[in-house]
Order: sequence, then structure tokens, then C-alpha cells
Amino acid sequence: MLALMLDNSTLPSLRKIYGKAVQVKKIIRNKYEPSVKDTLLTVANKIDKLEIFANQYNQFLLSADVTSKKMSFGRAIRIGSSKADFCKAYGLPAAFDAYQITDEGTSSLYFIFKQGLLAKVTFDAGGVE
Repeated sequence: MLALMLDNSTLPSLRKIYGKAVQVKKIIRNKYEPSVKDTLLTVANKIDKLEIFANQYNQFLLSADVTSKKMSFGRAIRIGSSKADFCKAYGLPAAFDAYQITDEGTSSLYFIFKQGLLAKVTFDAGGVE
């Protein structure tokens, strides 16, 4: 379920969504394969904050704090969606104001509702090194 919720978090998708707000923060040599350059990119606008890891082999989201409607989280869920729509889309009970979705590893996606509407989504890739 986590993969579906983060389906538009690839670097090309984030560049399309955020444009010039995607900036290179740091480039370092990969400690396991010195010929590979690891790049840490950020999206930092007035509303959303994201960190993305990229090299020639992989690209993935490291962290996110989203409060704008720019990103969707699978099944047409985005900031401002109703809790009822979110719960129906993912087969969850509507009894809570916060939901944590985790994968088999350490990644977690948090959905926070205020007054029945999705207000904030945070993501943490966990122990990614």
C-alpha cells in the first residue's frame, strides 16, 4: 500500500510537480562504490519540504512534509480530501484523526486530518543510509 501511496514521488514526477523548487543540496561519493556520485536533492517551497536521494542506480524519497495540494497519494487522495474518501479508498476505519502506514522495513507515511479533511502528510524513509 505504501508504494501505491507514493507512486508520484519519483524524481521525474517531483520535478514535474515542483519544477525549479527541486534543488541539488549536496553531492557526495558513494562510500561503497567511489565512482558513483550520490545526490541529495530538496524541494523547499513555502508549503512543502521534501528530500530525495538519487544516483545512477536509484532514486527515492527520504522525507516529506506536505501540506499543499500539489502531490497526490494514490487513488486521488491529496491534501483537502475527506477522511471518509481516504478511509473508503484504503479500506480503513474512520475512527481516527491520524493514520500511520508502514512497509516491511522502516518507512512510514503519516496522514493527519483536521475537521475531517486531510491537512498534512509526512513521510520518513527510516534508517536509510
